[in-house]
Amino acid sequence: MPGPQYHLNRLGVRTSHAGQGLGRLLLDAVHDMSRRDASSAGVSLSTEDPKNVPLYQHCGYEITSHERVSSDLET
Repeated sequence: MPGPQYHLNRLGVRTSHAGQGLGRLLLDAVHDMSRRDASSAGVSLSTEDPKNVPLYQHCGYEITSHERVSSDLET
């Protein structure tokens, strides 16, 4: 994404609260911050946990790259 942007580095919801829509609420809050910032071109993020991808895709994100950082870490 060209231009200044918000980058979501870490998003977490306690396992005991998973599936209650809290991750979506957190993402929505970051999106709102970005929309209110006239200099922001949007929000980017990365994840090392493939289980997170469906949530991000449901929220409109697309996979733009995939990297193997080490033998046991992919992003």
